[in-house]
Amino acid sequence: MIGAINLDKLGEYILIAISLAVCVLAFFIAKPYIVAMLTGALIAFISYPLHAWLTPKVRFETVSALLIVFLILLLVAIPIILSLNAIRTEAYASYVFVRQKLVIGGLFESECTTTGFICSLYNRLRDILTEPEVLYYIDTASQRISTTIANKVSDIIFSIPAVVLRAFIAFFTMFYLLRDGKRIMAQLEELLPFKKSHRKRIIDNFKSITYAVFFGHLLIAAIQGALGALGFFLFGVPSPILWGIVMAFFALIPFLGTAIVWLPVALLMIFTAATTGNAVLLTKGVFFLLYCWLIVSTIDNILRPKLIGERGKVHPILVLIGVLGGLHLFGFVGIFLGPIALAIFTTLVQIYEEEKAGAATP
Repeated sequence: MIGAINLDKLGEYILIAISLAVCVLAFFIAKPYIVAMLTGALIAFISYPLHAWLTPKVRFETVSALLIVFLILLLVAIPIILSLNAIRTEAYASYVFVRQKLVIGGLFESECTTTGFICSLYNRLRDILTEPEVLYYIDTASQRISTTIANKVSDIIFSIPAVVLRAFIAFFTMFYLLRDGKRIMAQLEELLPFKKSHRKRIIDNFKSITYAVFFGHLLIAAIQGALGALGFFLFGVPSPILWGIVMAFFALIPFLGTAIVWLPVALLMIFTAATTGNAVLLTKGVFFLLYCWLIVSTIDNILRPKLIGERGKVHPILVLIGVLGGLHLFGFVGIFLGPIALAIFTTLVQIYEEEKAGAATP
């Protein structure tokens, strides 16, 4: 009897050990493509309402999933290709512009002769930035930046095959999750080691948080970047697409936002106009400042309540740490995954605290 029990226990231990070994092996097999699979899963989750709407019209879930995959592919691939080409061109143009203005001295071509604080500040900056040592350091830094940009462009070109493979895996994952999403979600829900009420709460929170992060942060950041690029273009600021992309990134970071990009540009335009007596540039600088302040920086306060309402609000500190940490860990898609992971973690902590409080109650 004891031997039979020991054999049963031994069999259980062996089964657990084999299961753990297989899980570890499966993880290392999938590890190179986990980010691509997560990307596909997130895109599938966000586009699933469209799939649910389209399926009755085309009558087949497979056809609906294929159509949505091709639609998302076009919506993602075309802007990325155009943006990369624009970034390559505008990054070099910005480098030439900065080098011309700072190193060659185009920013301080003449001495300000009027009186006043702005003129005095201009002349002081002119004296500092036209010293040979300062010009040498600026020139060296600009050359290093241009070399870094050139190397990064080369890295991107040589990594195109790997990027294409990961994109294929992401869209492949997206297709099957769209087609078999209901069944897969039901199985995943059953695998969660929680009470039924807790499982429902976690899944509901995941849905609302994903919705909030996408529509409340990423989509609004993209809109702010597009409006910023439009403003840069309308007011004649060089490299509008490049700076629009930079503004979209900073729009994701709480307490910084797009002002860290457009405010120095607007002040530089006004400052230059005031010291040179250029009334046209002064007008452009003032209206550019007003445009960015009243439209670019406030559009999120208008759109965010309309897009997400009271659902899925994510604390700013979770967004900040999630964006930066997710970007470091997962790359670009980490901007999306980071805040979601931290928000789900806080949900699990809340459930644990509730269970602990419930267990302590007599």
